[in-house]
Amino acid sequence: MQGFGKKKVNLEAKYYLPNRRGYPDLINLLQATCNILEKAKIVENDRYIIGFDVSRIAGIDKVNPRNEIIVEEIKE
Repeated sequence: MQGFGKKKVNLEAKYYLPNRRGYPDLINLLQATCNILEKAKIVENDRYIIGFDVSRIAGIDKVNPRNEIIVEEIKE
């Protein structure tokens, strides 16, 4: 998979948690996601993520907890 390099991107992340125990703050989840995308070289630096449209804690899914991520280049 080719990353976005130094292109400005928008991140949409939906978090489905396994339970309500230790319910995290959305901002902490987003920061961790940004760091992971940078480490995985999807983005060169997380400062190029300039939007977080529709990101949210989407609910509880005990059977299939997950994080759904969409990264799109922002065309200027």
